[in-house]
Amino acid sequence: MTLAKLLAQYIYENYRESVEETARKLSSLSPIDLLVLTILSHKTTSINTIKAYNNLKQVIEINAETIVKTPSEVIEEAIKVSGLQKVKTNRIKKACEYILKNFNGNLDFIRDIPTDEARKILLQIPGISYKTVDVILLFSFNRHVMPVDVHIARIAFRTSLSDGRRDYEYIRQKIEKYFAKYDFKIIHLGLIEYGRKICRARKPKCSICVVRECCKYYCSLVK
Repeated sequence: MTLAKLLAQYIYENYRESVEETARKLSSLSPIDLLVLTILSHKTTSINTIKAYNNLKQVIEINAETIVKTPSEVIEEAIKVSGLQKVKTNRIKKACEYILKNFNGNLDFIRDIPTDEARKILLQIPGISYKTVDVILLFSFNRHVMPVDVHIARIAFRTSLSDGRRDYEYIRQKIEKYFAKYDFKIIHLGLIEYGRKICRARKPKCSICVVRECCKYYCSLVK
């Protein structure tokens, strides 16, 4: 059984039910909501990301025009639980200013554009990363792309999935190739759970990892 199949099988057997619900919730959000949510997730926990997002929703309506008009101090106060609130507020506002100026505050036009072209257009928005763009494409527009977060990157680097490379685009393309026949929403969210619970940055649970024999980290421990 291949490395990808082993991981996919584990994810579908152990995480599918919980991540399907998360996938439904994310897919119901607007592209602007996802943009904000993904920026908030930088260097913080998922719990604090959600708290910050919900706090912001209680203060303002999350759309490009409202975010641009809202004083930075108001946004910073709402999202401070996620940390780096000044940096994140600046990124969110700059992105929304660009979307408001160039796309009239709406990204729905992406639905009618091929994925590669849509990706190039979204990557022009200041303040957002490859990951943010791919989250929007996957969940808002149901495109077959794989966002790569720190957990997925770690799994890919430790195993043979990324050939030992760390650059985002290389990992994304490899992951998309290896998991091509699976639901990317399930695999994306499932790999994140696997990284949080098993292939952790510190003290990974190698003893219960289904792909440890393919893992450079584990193999270096047992030599």
